[in-house]
Amino acid sequence: MLIKIYPDNPSRKTIAHVAEVLRADGVIIYPTDGVYAYGCSIRSAKGIERLKRIKNKSENEFSIMCADISGISDYAKVDTPVFKVLREHLPGPFTFILRASSRVPDKVMVRRKTIGVRMADNNIAAAIVRELGAPLVTSSVKEHNDETEYLLDPELIQQQWGMEVDMVIDGGYGSNVPTTVVDLSTDGEFEILRQGGGDFKDGDNNFWQDAARGGLVIGGIAIAVAVGKTFAGGAGLIFSLVELIAVAYCLFTFGKKRGEQTYGQAMGFILAQMMLAGVIYGVGYYFLVNFWAVDFFTQQMARAWEVVGEGTKGVDKATVYKMWASPAVWVIYGVLAEVIYGGVIGLFIAPFYRKRL
Repeated sequence: MLIKIYPDNPSRKTIAHVAEVLRADGVIIYPTDGVYAYGCSIRSAKGIERLKRIKNKSENEFSIMCADISGISDYAKVDTPVFKVLREHLPGPFTFILRASSRVPDKVMVRRKTIGVRMADNNIAAAIVRELGAPLVTSSVKEHNDETEYLLDPELIQQQWGMEVDMVIDGGYGSNVPTTVVDLSTDGEFEILRQGGGDFKDGDNNFWQDAARGGLVIGGIAIAVAVGKTFAGGAGLIFSLVELIAVAYCLFTFGKKRGEQTYGQAMGFILAQMMLAGVIYGVGYYFLVNFWAVDFFTQQMARAWEVVGEGTKGVDKATVYKMWASPAVWVIYGVLAEVIYGGVIGLFIAPFYRKRL
């Protein structure tokens, strides 16, 4: 049976009919955001057996099609890092290999502990799964005896496979580009098993973007504290305490947004933030010293020179003042100061990154 459904505005009545077929142990062929695919209800043991016979496949070659990430989390283990990856890439042409939960039926999970999950960017597929109230066990439609050629025309699919399934849904021409398959079943690691239509962006690609956000805030705090110490006289200790609390809070908060991390990953992220903060701090301090508070720092420099410089052989006062006026010197100073400062704070904060903050 070939049924036409328009992807832009799927008929609710027709979708309801498809769901009834699936509840009655039916097997369908339906459109996705890539190639056409077989599908049956994950709750239908008979449907799964039929699908295995049609595809002549073992259990470990099927995935499940879900309507949303919440549905995925019902059938697979989704921790914070995995959730971030799913949220960034789905819906889209991806199959993610995740550790399966106990809700996946034994007929789908024989001899394996992982499951491929999909969430297609296709209104028809999403509507079917929502109406059914359960994921579809699914597999791509391919030419007979050819594992690389996909059927694109629903009418040709009907001619070849219409007698073996209960329904073929015509949602327009499909694509011949399969999904990108990414294995996320190992903690903290990923592996692209097949490059397809999806452009996978590793969460670490956002490492410097996230670090830049934290560094910008922390660098701003450091500059504000430096200004406060400069003009507030004897309140320097108070400003230092405020800076400690504010920096620790920022490192904790920005680490929380990246999810659960190992100790090494946490320290790396903390030091990256502090390094970028140091650049901002150094540049800000350079302008503070050379433009905003010249008189104050000149007096401070003169006092320091009286105590240290005059009694040090080989120290050229002009050279010291020249270094003082160099942006590079202040940037290097800022980076070293902030990295050391952040490293000490990180010793206490990084262990908490292992937990779901």
